[in-house]
Amino acid sequence: MSRARHTQAVACLALGLFAAAPGMAQEAATPGTDQNKAAAREITSEVLSSTAPAFAALGVSGQTITDPESLKTAAFALLNGTDVDGKPLTGIGLQFAPAQLVPGLSVDYNDYRTNWSKRAFARLQITGAYTRAEANNGLKPERAAIGAIWVPFDTTDPFVNTKLDKCVNLAHEKNELPIGPAPVGTGQITNPALKSALAACRNQFVQSATRGFSSQIGLAKLFRRRDGGTGPIVGAGFAASAVVSVGLDCLFSKPCGAPNPNGSHIGGKLLLGAVVRERELIANPLDDKKFIDRNRQSFGGKLVVGNARAWWLGFEFLSQHASYQGLGSDNYTTYSASLDIKVSKGLWLAANYADSSGENFGKSSQFTAGLKFALQPSSSIGGGSE
Repeated sequence: MSRARHTQAVACLALGLFAAAPGMAQEAATPGTDQNKAAAREITSEVLSSTAPAFAALGVSGQTITDPESLKTAAFALLNGTDVDGKPLTGIGLQFAPAQLVPGLSVDYNDYRTNWSKRAFARLQITGAYTRAEANNGLKPERAAIGAIWVPFDTTDPFVNTKLDKCVNLAHEKNELPIGPAPVGTGQITNPALKSALAACRNQFVQSATRGFSSQIGLAKLFRRRDGGTGPIVGAGFAASAVVSVGLDCLFSKPCGAPNPNGSHIGGKLLLGAVVRERELIANPLDDKKFIDRNRQSFGGKLVVGNARAWWLGFEFLSQHASYQGLGSDNYTTYSASLDIKVSKGLWLAANYADSSGENFGKSSQFTAGLKFALQPSSSIGGGSE
């Protein structure tokens, strides 16, 4: 695929996100209750994770197309492995939501539900990442990215889901008497029937989350340093990305929508995305003792299958066009497989293997592993009864 066609694909996908958002973001537009908020917070606690989106800006193989980020306060990721040349690679990724960490910018729960602009701001996250690699010439090229990601719409957000609200409200109406809710201030639900009904609501929502839609747009400024500490850090172009997630649950669940009371439901999603990177600093494919710039446009998809509470298995395919400083251009494809396993609340172990094949510069592979950790939404949005 030519560079022009890749650029057009990126532009079309980004425009499609904005065009689809008003019609697809059929999210809650009414105030919620403490019981709605508590259920949403419990679900978030069970499935909370991060995709470390800033690594995509730096071109870490296998992490080009990432699932749109769910609502969270902050997250970080640690990366260790090999780069496409088989050399050691380490990195760290960070992200945070200004609306949930910066004093004076907080968005409360009902504003998040009823005001689209405030909800959009709460979903804005500042991201950053840093990687350092080894080279045969003894140098250690460093790269960094600082930018932002934004989720225009997300029909899988438990804080603005009317079906979850109805289920939770009905559970309370049917099961609070005669035992009643917990005494005020205890933060615990002791009624067994109510606890069981609320657990069923959460299970039903986690299942339905892989039937929904979400999208994400990202933009980052790139930086680089060639020699691992003695030279200046300089600006190095930019990266822009767009991705749409489409739930495929009905392909994995028969009959579609059948309840799974034990919460072990397996679902699937298809991610379609595009990334443009300008002036990536890489080792010269013909002489790895030298560094050159590369401009790259990537477009492809990722199939994700798993249980949102425990594990995700992903298979990614990319068609890419790259232009190399002084060396012309190349078209190549990348295949990758990834596995994320939940260790504890918000903490996931991630591993990825990617293999690339180019027309002019041969094959390469990359393996990375690391940890990802995310913090729940702030108390202003996700607080309330526990």
